[in-house]
Amino acid sequence: MVRLVRGVVLSVVLSLILSGCMSGEERRAAMRRNEAAAAQVQAELARRPDVVRAEVDYSNYITAPGAASANIAVKPGRDFEPVIDAAVRLFWQSRISPLKSIRIGIVDAADKHRGEIRYFDPFKEDRAALEAKYGPRPVPEEEWIQR
Repeated sequence: MVRLVRGVVLSVVLSLILSGCMSGEERRAAMRRNEAAAAQVQAELARRPDVVRAEVDYSNYITAPGAASANIAVKPGRDFEPVIDAAVRLFWQSRISPLKSIRIGIVDAADKHRGEIRYFDPFKEDRAALEAKYGPRPVPEEEWIQR
């Protein structure tokens, strides 16, 4: 009897969990949309006159949920701040969803010892500042926060 009750409880819990998940095709479509949005962010960063190279990545896995990152090399001696600001703005204004963390790594192309990494938490701590600076996210809140 105890096994039967455990089995029923487990079945109910699993069905509740799975009912809230996307289907395989929905997950693949979301992945394609996010990959396209990340590629657009990368292309826009690469077009900047102060950028030598830009690599953008997005992952949405258990170990890195809604994680956007950019690795950027700038021309020798250039100021990092405008490039970091542009990268954060591009991620924030993108259709990437969910967006729970942003990591920007930036380095001087001629001096690999001159660089820095910045982290932003658009999900919690930095949300109000990002909204004030760049406006609201272009996707509904339930899409970029609740997953």
